Amino acid sequence: MKIITSSDCVLTLMLLGFGDLRDLMNLSGLSEYKITLILDELEKKHLISKIKKGFIFKRTYYELTNEGYQRALRIYTILKEDAETLRDLIYKGSTNEILSILSKYSRESLWIFKALDLLEEDLIERIIKIKGRQREF
Repeated sequence: MKIITSSDCVLTLMLLGFGDLRDLMNLSGLSEYKITLILDELEKKHLISKIKKGFIFKRTYYELTNEGYQRALRIYTILKEDAETLRDLIYKGSTNEILSILSKYSRESLWIFKALDLLEEDLIERIIKIKGRQREF
């Protein structure tokens, strides 16, 4: 089972049009240092490319390559499906099934559900409490 990482989540944000370092920092809650590391890693893997925009004041933006776009689309589909399933399972109180789905996500990647408005904040808090009870989290 593939783990969804913060790098995957950043790709997904870029799929939705967020290619500026500041936007990525604000949406993810990750530090500038961490986002920069992720962007450098994604660029080395040829999933994104760096571009300069602006007439007078040049700013650096990032955009998905074709390969990055395809990967981000697959991740976004997984996130949407998992969010729907998690929502249903939380209301049913199915802790073991929730943990099974959450096993795909690294600890630092759960923010993506909030950033993409896939789950409401109270549901995310419940998920964190459930996942937090597990030693491996």
